Amino acid sequence: MAKLEIPERVLAHDFNKLIHDFLSSFTVERHAPGLGVDEKQLFCNRCQAPLHALNTRVSLHDARFGDDCAGDGETIAVSLPYCKNCDELPTIGGCIHV
Repeated sequence: MAKLEIPERVLAHDFNKLIHDFLSSFTVERHAPGLGVDEKQLFCNRCQAPLHALNTRVSLHDARFGDDCAGDGETIAVSLPYCKNCDELPTIGGCIHV
């Protein structure tokens, strides 16, 4: 089973790379019934099931403070992709440093 894991204190660029690498390794994009002509959906490249997303919120912290998790309390909504058949639920360790 694959598992998308987002560590604590990840930089924004690294967060985006983790998502991109997971999608590149485990998904395929194709047309799905019920979608418009130019619309596509992501599918698992292992079992061909539609991909799902775990919707969550993560804290944003100021990277200028290094490993100290300092910020103004701002959060951001993120959708973490996974396949219900092949993957464990994604986990996020805590915060993104921007």
